[in-house]
Amino acid sequence: MKKTILFKAMALFMAMTASVSLVSCSDDDDPKPSDDPTALKAISVSYGAQISSDYLDVYDVNVTYTTVAGATKTEPMTSTVWTHQETFDKSKGELPTEFSCEVIGTPRAGVNIDPDARYRFEEKGVFIVEGIRNDDKTTMLKTSTPDAGRTFKGSDVITIMESGNRDILTFSYTRPVK
Repeated sequence: MKKTILFKAMALFMAMTASVSLVSCSDDDDPKPSDDPTALKAISVSYGAQISSDYLDVYDVNVTYTTVAGATKTEPMTSTVWTHQETFDKSKGELPTEFSCEVIGTPRAGVNIDPDARYRFEEKGVFIVEGIRNDDKTTMLKTSTPDAGRTFKGSDVITIMESGNRDILTFSYTRPVK
């Protein structure tokens, strides 16, 4: 009888131990930070545009860009210089893969263009996408620095404006995913 009670008690104890150990197991699907020192832990994006004042005189200029959170945002460019910089840390979610920035001019209604005058349209851009690695070193993922300028006779500006919106600067980059 003592052996039966002892056997039942041991069986009950082992069953309880097994159930506790099974409950305390967690699945191994939790994301773990990479031990690879060269793996990216953050992405930094810098967008910048500089245009001549003649652009602002004859166009309503807007900048549309992708934020590091993946959203598309549009802002008016009301001065000759526009910049935007932000960093996205992997601890907040997956690092972004798509980056873009466009500077678009929409012809202003009612602008008086002197057909004999000269208009200077200049554009410069700085677009930088950098990766910040686990070892805190920076890796250049993409850089673009377009720079152009041209002088137009007023009669040519009228023709250009009649053709609609003008793509002033455009940048896009898709980050490869390993």
